[in-house]
Amino acid sequence: PTARVWPIGTRAGVSRASSGYAFDAIQRDTKAVVDAFVSGKPRPRVPRSCVLSMLDRVLISWLASDQTAAPRVFGRLFERAPACSLVRFLADMPRPLDYLAVMWAMPKLGVIGHTMTHPASWPRRSA
Repeated sequence: PTARVWPIGTRAGVSRASSGYAFDAIQRDTKAVVDAFVSGKPRPRVPRSCVLSMLDRVLISWLASDQTAAPRVFGRLFERAPACSLVRFLADMPRPLDYLAVMWAMPKLGVIGHTMTHPASWPRRSA
């Protein structure tokens, strides 16, 4: 990336780290990039809430420590979470109840156990 070359899509960090889901976010980001370019503004920052980033870190850390958990985790997530809630969550546009729907669908003992024993997955403090 330079002042004349702006990354888009996965190269710009638009993909969700935990799932790779990016379609909706890439569409929004690309529109924001075009709008900024046309108006002479700098490349906009890719928006992602600190809560979603923290949840991604927890899931990635858990799956890295137990690689056999991925089929069970994603299977439960896609079987139990309402599709509309899951899509909004993956697209970085969750409503408050979507967080609850997704967390309810996850294997709670696995997530809680991993989070308690792996401090690296905890929320990071801003400097």
